[in-house]
Amino acid sequence: MKKIFALLFCASVFCLGAEKTLEELEAENKALEAQIKNEKLKKELEEGKKSDVEKKAEAVAKAKEILQEVFKEPTKDEKRSGKLWGIGIGGTAMTFQSPDKRGAIVDYSTTSLMIDGQAGGMTMWNRYFGVQYYANIDAGFVFDDSNSGWTAITSTYTFNVDAILNAYNSDSFGVGFLVGLGLGAKYDYLSWKSVIGSGNFGFDARFNLGLRLIFGSYYALDFMTRFPFLEHETKSLTYYGKPLKYKENASFAARFTMGRF
Repeated sequence: MKKIFALLFCASVFCLGAEKTLEELEAENKALEAQIKNEKLKKELEEGKKSDVEKKAEAVAKAKEILQEVFKEPTKDEKRSGKLWGIGIGGTAMTFQSPDKRGAIVDYSTTSLMIDGQAGGMTMWNRYFGVQYYANIDAGFVFDDSNSGWTAITSTYTFNVDAILNAYNSDSFGVGFLVGLGLGAKYDYLSWKSVIGSGNFGFDARFNLGLRLIFGSYYALDFMTRFPFLEHETKSLTYYGKPLKYKENASFAARFTMGRF
């Protein structure tokens, strides 16, 4: 009997110990599950925050791309158009008819100071080839030429189209050539010796030839030479009833120019 009671007592103690161990295991398991769940939630929150930051960064980058596309400046290798402005100073070689001491009509050559200005536009298809189109105004001054006796204020108004041929055109410096034609009109104020001056109107056509030095993308120095084709006659100033003739043989100007080069 004593052995039986001893065995029953040991069995009860073992069962109580086993039940306690199971409870502890269940508690630890629940705690572990809660910890895993918390870590999972924490990770999801961190990923969510990271995703929001990435989305904002992508939105900002996209906005920057749109702004750059709207306001971007084309490179010299892309087609581009813009306004063209210029002002310069130079001289004009002219020929005036005038009677000599024997009364014979002869040609006298003289030079005049010239001021030159232009306004228009230009288109470049790449860094080497383009075209410019502009209105040009120039004014020349001859003051009492000692040989011919002429005093003149000449003014020419032309519309010009020039082809642009750049031999070299980097982002900082370039060299190019200009070849074109100009058509328009002249209005000159002329006086000869003691004869009162008068206005003289006529048409004008000229051949343009120039050298251009390019500085950066917007500034240039042009050296332009123009060769007029037409000769003009004085309408009110005559010599024994015959109109006197005059002609601009060539004009040269150094011009500061702004455009999209």
